[in-house]
Amino acid sequence: MRVLHVLNSIERSGAEMMLAQAAPLLRERGVDLHALATGASSGPFAAQLARTGFSVHHLPFRPCPAFVADFRRLVRRGRFDVVHIHTERAFFWYELAARLAGVRRIVRTVHGTFDFRGHLQAERWVQRRVARRFLGVRAVAVGRSVQIAEQDTYGLRPLLIPNWTDSSVFSPAEPAAAARARRRLAISADAILFVSVGSCQRLKNHAGIIRALPVVLTDCPGARYLHVGEGESEESERRLARELGVADRVRFVGQRDDVCAILQASDVFLMPSVREGLPVSCLEAMSCGLPVIAGDIPAFRDLVVDGVTGILVRNDQALAQAMKRVCGDARLRAAMGAAGRRRVLAEFSLKASVERYLDLYRGERPDEDAARTPVEAS
Repeated sequence: MRVLHVLNSIERSGAEMMLAQAAPLLRERGVDLHALATGASSGPFAAQLARTGFSVHHLPFRPCPAFVADFRRLVRRGRFDVVHIHTERAFFWYELAARLAGVRRIVRTVHGTFDFRGHLQAERWVQRRVARRFLGVRAVAVGRSVQIAEQDTYGLRPLLIPNWTDSSVFSPAEPAAAARARRRLAISADAILFVSVGSCQRLKNHAGIIRALPVVLTDCPGARYLHVGEGESEESERRLARELGVADRVRFVGQRDDVCAILQASDVFLMPSVREGLPVSCLEAMSCGLPVIAGDIPAFRDLVVDGVTGILVRNDQALAQAMKRVCGDARLRAAMGAAGRRRVLAEFSLKASVERYLDLYRGERPDEDAARTPVEAS
């Protein structure tokens, strides 16, 4: 079975990380893996994705009929059995071109909430219906909140197949391994290390973490904050840390290949975003046994059981108080981290979600009730 995954630029982000983790299982099931990058370049993660067994193609997106024709030719030449679309941009035209190229199975994963308004909402409303009714596209939501948003905004309920992480890789480290990782990061053994993983952009609210630090440090002088990732707001975040006098407690380490080791060396995961789909970086942290302090938004309510696997916060003041609370309570951190790990194993299994995608690739119609969905922990 030949499957083409359609992406934007291939970045070190959720969809690409999940595909890389799933590649061995997909190859084992007889899937010939292909990925199409439609960004200006293939993207910084393209070579790493290729090393997992994907054949990477590149066709820069152009908003014109010629691009759609080029995409159709690429699909026809590739003789793909399945086209799996991961983009919101131009998704309908990929679906139409794939159908015109004779592709039998078309799957589209909705990775985030797209609550468009006005003319654009009407356009996407029509496109989603045409895709479902006339093109036979199977739409998938990565989390319950994404599924609800699609239903509320567009009146269609996609199949729920939760995001996943490889829990055999992202797992709690033995104390000696965690200590070695800390030494490599030059973090003292007695520091309480808060970590976030994600691009530097306003909706991630890393600035809120930096604003919370002066408050946290009054009670927890050993607190440190490490950020993995880069992006447009990094310089403003660095400047804020300097202005608040906490620059020596904050480290920006950029994009890293050793995210798992960094998580294993950390004490608490922070993600006070104002909007998300179902963030894989949060799943990775939970799988490593970290308690999570996250924004009180639908995406994190899909993941975090407030007070059990972490703490949900609505503003910077609540974020600071939550950080202070876990900073001073090692038992609470351990209990929340262990509960989060159990939740990932029970509800966000790589194997279970990949098998459901394989059902779609084979043309089977999985029962909606068969999808495991996050439930409140007892």
